[in-house]
Amino acid sequence: MLHDFLTQAALRSPGVQAISARGATLTYGQLAHDATAVAHSLRVCGVQAGDRVVVFSPNTLTAAIGFWAVAMCGAVVVMISPRTPAHKLTWLLKDADAAALITDESLAGVAAAAGVTELRVAVVAGSRAAVADLSRHRHVIALDDAVAAGSHAAD
Repeated sequence: MLHDFLTQAALRSPGVQAISARGATLTYGQLAHDATAVAHSLRVCGVQAGDRVVVFSPNTLTAAIGFWAVAMCGAVVVMISPRTPAHKLTWLLKDADAAALITDESLAGVAAAAGVTELRVAVVAGSRAAVADLSRHRHVIALDDAVAAGSHAAD
């Protein structure tokens, strides 16, 4: 499986930098941990193998964590450009029959304006206000909360 590449890299070189974006970095160990925690949250909210999950994020750590989390669920990653306007995002989410959305605070308003309420879960990185923007969905999870829950589960 695709996510095995990340898992193996985390086992071999957990302290080696895996990604850097906008001044923030994650090691392979951190990336695998965070992606595993978000994958767990997605599964708890009903995302299953074969479901489509939209990652609507600029090139940030959120996008990388989201990509790997979706792969770990066995779901299909649907990457959507952060330049996509709300009306087109609405169409793309419906056309993909997306089960979930992963985004960050810079795009939470666009995602909220898309008005799609059929998602099982939305995962948002950033402020509580960004999470509140998407509160009409059945489950809205702050990415930081998902990662923290994964840390506590490992304890």
